[in-house]
Amino acid sequence: MALLEMPIAGVQSAKFRLDQDVSTNQRASGFVSSVQRSDPRWSVEISTGKLERAQYQIMRTFWDECTTLQHDFLLHDPAHPRPIHYRAGFTGLTRSNGTAFSGTAHVDALTKTTISISGLPNGFKLAYGDYVGLVEGDYRGLHKVIDQQKTASGGTMTVSVLPLVKTNVFSSAASVNLEKPHARFMPIPNSDDFSFGLGPIPFSFKAIQRII
Repeated sequence: MALLEMPIAGVQSAKFRLDQDVSTNQRASGFVSSVQRSDPRWSVEISTGKLERAQYQIMRTFWDECTTLQHDFLLHDPAHPRPIHYRAGFTGLTRSNGTAFSGTAHVDALTKTTISISGLPNGFKLAYGDYVGLVEGDYRGLHKVIDQQKTASGGTMTVSVLPLVKTNVFSSAASVNLEKPHARFMPIPNSDDFSFGLGPIPFSFKAIQRII
């Protein structure tokens, strides 16, 4: 079954946050210990502006389908659809081999903390806070760049990212997506605030990333 893409028309705010699954314990001495129970994952809180009836029905039907049929959905951060240096898009950029660049590239190698990328234009830049998406089959990874890099001749670079790369899920067969890089989310039941009165009103809901 094809993964649903969340409609973003009317979305006013999409708060992406890395949730830390950490348990803490404070002893009588005052010493506090903490244990990370699982890898961090993205959570998102979506809220819209006021929706007209047609927009409302699209969003409501999308939410009902996801929750009733237990479907995951794909979502990118609408505030950061592309790297900061290419906010307007990739028109006119070419890869090092001369072919047009549209935002996709190749994985050369992966570690828990880095992604080595090829198939980029020469001189291509990634900056702090840019998103890098990984796609392999139905799996999706969404990672934030935590350094600054620029490709040299050959169109390759290695970037440090968070959260940790799931190297048991993604391999060098994965592709890199820099055009609206997205994660796979599952809705949090009963987190929605939907209603429709005599006039258009906003709504909100929450979702959390599905890792595997």
